[in-house]
Amino acid sequence: GIKEIQNVVTTLRISQIEVRTEDDPVVKQYIHNREEENIIVKQPDAIKILDSKFSELVVPILERLREENVSPQLQYNSANLKPFTVLTAWKEYKEKTGDHRLDGHFDTLRGLTNIRQLLKEHGVIVAKTKLSELMQTAKFDLLRKLMQKPIFQSLLQELSRAANSNYDAVGSQLSPEDLTFNNPKYSKLVEVLI
Repeated sequence: GIKEIQNVVTTLRISQIEVRTEDDPVVKQYIHNREEENIIVKQPDAIKILDSKFSELVVPILERLREENVSPQLQYNSANLKPFTVLTAWKEYKEKTGDHRLDGHFDTLRGLTNIRQLLKEHGVIVAKTKLSELMQTAKFDLLRKLMQKPIFQSLLQELSRAANSNYDAVGSQLSPEDLTFNNPKYSKLVEVLI
């Protein structure tokens, strides 16, 4: 926030800060003409199916947190819930109450929303890799119990099918080719540039 910026300004002994946009005459002479084209990339059906399965996993956890009235930030639609929002609500709840009973709910919700966001932004392979990592590092009983449920197993099967059943994300590093596989934005970018 402002305090951190002021701290940097003070530490570096900055006496003046100027903000200039690309329309500013001083900057404009260095800006070249550019053409922009917005290309809307439709999410593949596989990602839509996986997203709905994530929703089925997330909604009961979210409802439990809503029952406790932990934060107004968690009252909105779960489809657009971001991990940072969950983390902020978790911190606020702990500061306000000092209660740690719901830590497993918050941690699991944050992990699942993070993977869901990665699925939408980076595709199936990245989401599958991160879900495998989350499963290996499960800290709370809630996540371990959730992993046994049929909906979670169904999600794993769909992720494997969408990611190509020959790919094993557990313990492997992602190559650039893996990042573009089954990722509609990267695929479209490659198509446009090449």
